[in-house]
Amino acid sequence: MLAPSSKMSRHIFIQSLLFAVLFVILLIWISSPQARFSSDTVSTAVSTADSTVVSTAVSTAASTAAPARLQPDIPNYAHFVFLLEKPESDFPFVFFQYLSMYAAWYYLRPDKIYLHTDAREQQIKRAREGLAGKWSKLIFEIPGLTINHVKSPTVARNGVKIQHMAHKSDFIRVEAIREFGGLYMDFDVFAIRDLRQLLTSGFESISGREPGGLMTAGAFLAQKQSKIMNMWAEQMHQVFDQGWITHSNGLMTRIGEQLIPDPRQILVLEQDAFTPVTYSPGGVESFLESHQNVPSALQDHKDGETLPFLNHYDEPQGSGAMNFNKSYSVHAFRIEETGIEVSPRSILERRSDIGRVLYPVVRDMYNQGVISLDEK
Repeated sequence: MLAPSSKMSRHIFIQSLLFAVLFVILLIWISSPQARFSSDTVSTAVSTADSTVVSTAVSTAASTAAPARLQPDIPNYAHFVFLLEKPESDFPFVFFQYLSMYAAWYYLRPDKIYLHTDAREQQIKRAREGLAGKWSKLIFEIPGLTINHVKSPTVARNGVKIQHMAHKSDFIRVEAIREFGGLYMDFDVFAIRDLRQLLTSGFESISGREPGGLMTAGAFLAQKQSKIMNMWAEQMHQVFDQGWITHSNGLMTRIGEQLIPDPRQILVLEQDAFTPVTYSPGGVESFLESHQNVPSALQDHKDGETLPFLNHYDEPQGSGAMNFNKSYSVHAFRIEETGIEVSPRSILERRSDIGRVLYPVVRDMYNQGVISLDEK
């Protein structure tokens, strides 16, 4: 009979031997190709199933809704058109026209501001020398101003005479954006915030609705030789009939809505984007009119002091004040026909909607010493 210590030693030996045998069997199983295949079959089945679902979904999405290729950026050029009614006359620019161009410079810092005009070199020289008035001189001093000489059109290719100055401008603006690309603005359109994010939207052209539902021809953006500009430039000569919108907003809208389904051809913004002020009787007037119950922002101001910065939404505001949070520009259509004065003082007092929304621009003019409060 073995002693207790001998029995214990034998028991430990047997346990160690069993563990060793089990370890060897485990190593053989792991290294076995059949075992690996069996194990991999499960994971491969799961992996294959997952990848099949994912790849099928991606493939299906790609085949049914392939992402549209982003278009190159629209160049940061601002365009204005001014044709002289009398070929020998000086530029008759007034403050609101300078304000329009200055606002474009203030918010866009464009690489170029094009002035497309039929004026002769002598008239341009007189304007630069201040002989055509202060506002003409200041317009020709705006940084980046580039003069593009154009010939005022007199007849469309369909034989219909082009007589109205606004219609002549319509033909010039379309050709200008077609040739150079950029942002076109009428002289009664005022930029009220930075539009440069629109230039990099990936769309070939951008327009907005105006009151009544048509696309606005008073402010729009496009690449040079874009599809809409090429079609518009050609077809406006075919449809021109001396009507107000046949060749302009009407044709632009028809072509634009035809191109909307084409990927990245045109982005059409809501009415508030470019034309928040209605064109109906009294619409522009209400935008311009001062409200005497609103305190003047100049009441405690001493001439020569720096003016504080105020946004359009800052107090004080009158009752019924317009909200411009959704707008890039304002089109004060035919502002010159309202008979309401627009001056540096009327803007800086901030008693009107135009005063509130353009105060930052005119404030910059004033703080730079470009204007005084009592100029008209």
